[in-house]
Amino acid sequence: MLSLAIWSCGEEEIHVEEDTDAILQVDSTGQANANITHQANFVSDAHPTSGNAQVVMDEDGKKILVFTDFKTDPGPDLDVYLSTQKNTKDFINLGDLKGNSGQFSYDLPQNIDIAQHPYVMIWCVQFSVNFGYAKLE
Repeated sequence: MLSLAIWSCGEEEIHVEEDTDAILQVDSTGQANANITHQANFVSDAHPTSGNAQVVMDEDGKKILVFTDFKTDPGPDLDVYLSTQKNTKDFINLGDLKGNSGQFSYDLPQNIDIAQHPYVMIWCVQFSVNFGYAKLE
């Protein structure tokens, strides 16, 4: 007897638009002129994932992780991790993914060393699946 179980990370799509222009200080040409310290494009892993991740420092020295033109498949229990390596257990959980498409931001702990945690991962906690990631440089 053969049993087959199929698991899906599918869920309804959530689109979020935050005022990332204010964070990135986008000028009239559409170019960001904020103090961008690190950036990377998202790469698909278990699910199609695209967009850009940037770490910006605001005028008060606060570090912010900004997603622009972001898109990934919907899924249950998706979190945003900063990790030491792709698919590692050494990570900092930034909280729930705010939406599977759009532009949004996350405040970063001020003591975070991006060189030590360069991977931004979209992690499905329920199924231990990496939807996609960006390696900040």
